[in-house]
Order: sequence, then C-alpha cells, then structure tokens
Amino acid sequence: ICAQTQQGGSPVESNESSHGGKDVGYMSAGASITFNFNASAAGQVKLVLMGRSANADWSNWQNPTYYDHALEETTSIKANDADVDVTGKGFLGSDAKTSVQVDLGNIAVKAGANTIVISALKQAPNMDCIALIADGITFTLPQA
Repeated sequence: ICAQTQQGGSPVESNESSHGGKDVGYMSAGASITFNFNASAAGQVKLVLMGRSANADWSNWQNPTYYDHALEETTSIKANDADVDVTGKGFLGSDAKTSVQVDLGNIAVKAGANTIVISALKQAPNMDCIALIADGITFTLPQA
C-alpha cells in the first residue's frame, strides 16, 4: 500500500528502486503520510515498512547495525491511533537509490477501515510503502 495523503510539504519524488517508482522524501518535523485500507477481518498482521535513508552515516561501518536514521529517533508510527514500537529499527543497508524493508512486527487491525500514520519527529528517512502480511485477512483500498 502506497501513501494516499501527505502533509507538511514532503514531496513525492521519483526513485526507480521504490515501489511504483516514487516515494515520499525530505520528511522534516511535522510532516506525515497516511495509509488508509480496509481489512476483511480483525486480527494481528505483520507490518513491513519500505524506505531508504539517503543520509546514512557509514563512519562507523565496522558496526553493521549503526545508522543515523534510526526510526525511534526520527519517526512516530501509529496504527489506528496505537503506537507502533520502532525501537532498534532503521533502514540498514539503504542509500540514496536503494529501498530496504524493515519488519515492524505485528499490529492489530480491525474489520473494516484502518489507518496507519507515519509522522516525522525531525529529518526522517524517505518512505516508500507498507506491506501488511496475514493469513486469512485480505486488504483493499477505500473507494474514492
């Protein structure tokens, strides 16, 4: 699911490695993107975020878990108004042209309309899209 709305002036930019060839970049404090979707049933689903950090700091390259865009420092994520734990998560291995996946664990969805909002606390990574993974639950986009 790609972002349907954005606020705070973050531009949609072209990036050939992003799903659909575009992502939301230059997210600064106060910017947000919203993902709206419908679920066929309530349950726990795995949330995966795709994105990239063009500003990764490789000065500490000996430690492969180090990155300057740790999600916990730059980003707040809410699923149906509940906080998603992003502690220790980041776009490790990404760069200006390479999007990577970050497994954010399970979130609760309800049958019917659901919303995920990603908000920047300060300069945040570029956001590509999300994936929702669950057995027995199907997801659709709301009708315009």
